[in-house]
Amino acid sequence: MQWAVELGPTRHAYFNVRLAIQKLRQRGYQRIGLVYSKYLDEEANGSTRSGFLFEQEAMPENCRIPILLLERFKEGRPVEFDNWYHRHKPDVVLCVNPIVRAWLEGLGLSIPGQVGVANLNIVEDLSDWSGIVENHMAVGAAAVDLILSSFSRNEIGLPPRSRKILVPGEWREGATLLPAPAS
Repeated sequence: MQWAVELGPTRHAYFNVRLAIQKLRQRGYQRIGLVYSKYLDEEANGSTRSGFLFEQEAMPENCRIPILLLERFKEGRPVEFDNWYHRHKPDVVLCVNPIVRAWLEGLGLSIPGQVGVANLNIVEDLSDWSGIVENHMAVGAAAVDLILSSFSRNEIGLPPRSRKILVPGEWREGATLLPAPAS
């Protein structure tokens, strides 16, 4: 496997998935599944997968669900999704593509009644979702800061060493999960 050159700001995928799982566990969810993109996983050098597996180590073995990595997300519900869901029966599904909600509803499941769903990349059109807001504006601002600081040091071209700025996301409550238990 060849590692990508790490330059510039990006989302902190490892932090974000760990934050999401911690929030889900605080709500009482125990069997947390992840449906993710192979492409996005490779783009982030496996950091989402790593964060998910790290959090799973703290869970009882009977609650650990293997990650479903898909090549592509398409309109039709893939058979591998159906097989994964029926075999592992997660009580909540973390995803990055909102089509996963439609797939769960296509199985006849009510959200959040029978299964919760949370997104790792909440954008404007997902206003009713629970999950992570990745702070794309903060990533862009960090990129501008990095470029301006390079100019101020008269640095031109690629830096001699890789630099990576990781911008953490924030949890947002929505309607796709059961309410948190009263504390």
